[in-house]
Amino acid sequence: SGKKALDLQLKTLEEYLFTALRFNMKSVFIIHGIGTGTLKKSISRKLRRHPAVRDFRNDHHPRYGFGATEIFFK
Repeated sequence: SGKKALDLQLKTLEEYLFTALRFNMKSVFIIHGIGTGTLKKSISRKLRRHPAVRDFRNDHHPRYGFGATEIFFK
């Protein structure tokens, strides 16, 4: 179902952020595609509450277009 897929994607996001922080990354890209915007909105909600995230943005990127969010860590 759609809910199960979204839950899996958000769990994968958490694991990716954990790994990025473990390797002291300053920023990362999350590629979510464009679609209906459900995943992008869910990612934004999660990032707003994440204690290690300083900022994030979904500016147009030459390679990813608007289908990726750049995340900056504290």
